[in-house]
Amino acid sequence: MKKIGIMFVLLFFSFTMVGCEDFEQNNKAGKTDETDTLDDNETLIEPDVDITSDDITVNIWSDLGVTQVDIIDQAILDFQEEYPNITINLSNEYTKMYDRVKQASAANQLPTMAITSLQNIEGFNQINLTEHLNKYILDDYYGVDLENYLSNFMEEAKQVDGNTFLSFPFHKASDVMIVNKTLMEANQQTIKTDSPYTWDELNTVSSSVLGTEDGNCEYLVDYESPRNLFKALEQQMQIEYVDYDGNLMNNPGELQSVLDVVYTNLENKSLVFPIVRQQNNSAEAFLNQKTCMVVTTAYALKYLNPNNQFDVEVVSIPQYSDTDKAYDYTGKNITLFNTATEQEKFAAWVFTKYLTSEDVQVELAVKASALPVIKSAFNNQVFKDFLTNPTNNQLLSSQAMNVMITYIDELSYTKSFYNKSLTTHSSDSAYNFIEGSLEALAYFPKEDVLAGIIEEFDEE
Repeated sequence: MKKIGIMFVLLFFSFTMVGCEDFEQNNKAGKTDETDTLDDNETLIEPDVDITSDDITVNIWSDLGVTQVDIIDQAILDFQEEYPNITINLSNEYTKMYDRVKQASAANQLPTMAITSLQNIEGFNQINLTEHLNKYILDDYYGVDLENYLSNFMEEAKQVDGNTFLSFPFHKASDVMIVNKTLMEANQQTIKTDSPYTWDELNTVSSSVLGTEDGNCEYLVDYESPRNLFKALEQQMQIEYVDYDGNLMNNPGELQSVLDVVYTNLENKSLVFPIVRQQNNSAEAFLNQKTCMVVTTAYALKYLNPNNQFDVEVVSIPQYSDTDKAYDYTGKNITLFNTATEQEKFAAWVFTKYLTSEDVQVELAVKASALPVIKSAFNNQVFKDFLTNPTNNQLLSSQAMNVMITYIDELSYTKSFYNKSLTTHSSDSAYNFIEGSLEALAYFPKEDVLAGIIEEFDEE
């Protein structure tokens, strides 16, 4: 009965989830040493495909935030000045992208391209809908300079076999931690900015700042996404939760060690999740100074702006130890659907390339707190001014961008996979399940939570 009870709770939680240093630039387009292994038959766009004269329609589906959509809408207008014969329609719906695409495929009503997560794109690939992009990327005229793109983002885009691009990076960001500087200083705590906090160090901070009196916090760190906390610990502790095929790690003891860290910090209130406080997000508690710190994606910092009620500082996310630091990131990629005509795919690719141009990438950085995916954007004067002399409205985003840049070469991604062991198309299900499991640690013994996780995988 105990196992049935804990499994019910874990599944309940999982289903209630609602989510300036110069860079060298090489301007040569086409092949680089990085792509010597690409297939020769994928290096050229068909020579008889023309996108400059015929009327062409490119339909895009996306699951983006409002700011990103506004930037794309403007990019469409700018792009159509050069290609007035290409009509681009953007349809943005934040949730259930995979289901929308699967249903549209069955009805032969797919769009030309999508801007979405890698997990969704890997799901599309498993039902044979993704266009391989190598021939576009390496085209002598319409291709890109791969040396100008951040290598970790490009490696992520071809993670399926290390060679084939199923998508192209659009924007990325990592989690960061925003700290109530005023409250910390009132409790004789200096914010650590030269290196990340470890969880042990945060436990020490807790003893000074937590309490029920004015000037104290009820909880230290509100981690908005338990899923992201797990991904960070997974990388920092160098374990593998699930392999590419969706199989649970061979050593549940490693999973136990992650649960130990989370459980200990929940117990001493160095850590809390919004659902434990019976809220959907971290903003209200932070702005009311019930929590001292919030870990959230850089995209979401605008919701945590105290508007001069108190001072804040943005720092990097907590680490398991001073060694083996790791920083997970998230973001959106662009994929083309192979059901479109050659002309439509070609036009979609040219627009994809435009979305990763310097002007668009800088707009995303300044207005949406997104890391540029191209190196040349970091040398752009508008971007440099954003980093060093931000307006008041840009201050939090600028702090976050400066933090992310300090570890940009250390950013690592959580691989996507087709999840044969659970019931949905991608790693989303596995990480939704672990998210619910971490939240359950606030209510159940960690041994029972671990048993529930293992049982879930054993039953598949």
